[in-house]
Amino acid sequence: MFYPTLKVVSSNCNLRCVYCYYKGIHRKKPIRMNDITLKSIIQKLLALSGEEKEVHFYWHGGEPLLAGIDFYQKIILLENELNVYGKKICNHIQTNATLLTDNWVDFLVGNDFNVGISLDGPKEIQDVNRPTISGGGSFDSVMKGLKLFQEREKFPSIISVVTNESLGNANKIFDFFVENKIKRFLPKDCCERDETGKFLPFSTTPDEYVDFLIELFECWMSKNDPTIEIRNLYQIIRGVVGGKTTLCEYSGRCHLFLTIEYDGTIGGCDSFPVKNYPMGNINDSAVSSIFGSHGYKSFLRDMESTRLDCHHCEWFGNVCGGGCLGHSYSEQNSAWGKNIFCTPKKRLFEYIKRRVSEIQNN
Repeated sequence: MFYPTLKVVSSNCNLRCVYCYYKGIHRKKPIRMNDITLKSIIQKLLALSGEEKEVHFYWHGGEPLLAGIDFYQKIILLENELNVYGKKICNHIQTNATLLTDNWVDFLVGNDFNVGISLDGPKEIQDVNRPTISGGGSFDSVMKGLKLFQEREKFPSIISVVTNESLGNANKIFDFFVENKIKRFLPKDCCERDETGKFLPFSTTPDEYVDFLIELFECWMSKNDPTIEIRNLYQIIRGVVGGKTTLCEYSGRCHLFLTIEYDGTIGGCDSFPVKNYPMGNINDSAVSSIFGSHGYKSFLRDMESTRLDCHHCEWFGNVCGGGCLGHSYSEQNSAWGKNIFCTPKKRLFEYIKRRVSEIQNN
């Protein structure tokens, strides 16, 4: 089984986040996945599921709510119609939450969607890097949407991008999330560089990001609340105590996290900086043919070649998995190389392993 991001409106979005990898390529005309492509995706992913008891659909953008509530009503109808296999269907959607209304939330809750919301932190952090098209802040609209879920006793997971504005504010961001009943979140890296290789003003360096995670880890441990989960740190803990990591970043399975565009075009992970691995179109062929395509084989070969040295590392098996492949490619040099997080993440793994041991022994 693989886990495709389904880009129902391509890069269309009602925000203009400064760190977005779609910045400058937002489509000027509204666009959304047509019925033929939508049906093909649902039908073929269900057929591919084999012995799996569950089938997961990850609806993304841009901003996926721009597709309209009727689009998602159609999804539910097609899933019910095409699920002749008796599978449990799990729908996931990642939204910036600014378009949420009572009708939207009632629909998403009523149809058991797993909802993720993008929120970087308090207003003064969120609004700096996540403005609207007109340049205004998005914080108030996001919080309004979040509260609509919480009023219904639903608590979406949060993706929080760690930028230069976040540095030194780990405690502030952690407290903000907890005070607002956000107990499951993922602090995501933002280490973007210009054509010369210099980190952009809103970015952090890999070491700064790891320092932030260490600060956040200590906030989490001090709180001593088992209902709080910082997803990537939890995965590291799970790995260092001998468990298996499942988060894509640490799974070592980048080749299974693909993207299906609004027109059915299939490619690598959407956050991956290189787009020259064409793998076909969901409308033209069986999904299984993706894995025999020239683009997929090339992607797999390049992924494996960049991780050859990783197999000798103590962290590779249970914890790291080689890390996010996007950080092993230099856009400045158009070349593969050592993952820029390799050394900083080792420092993070060592720190967490030591702290977990100390906590277990106390």
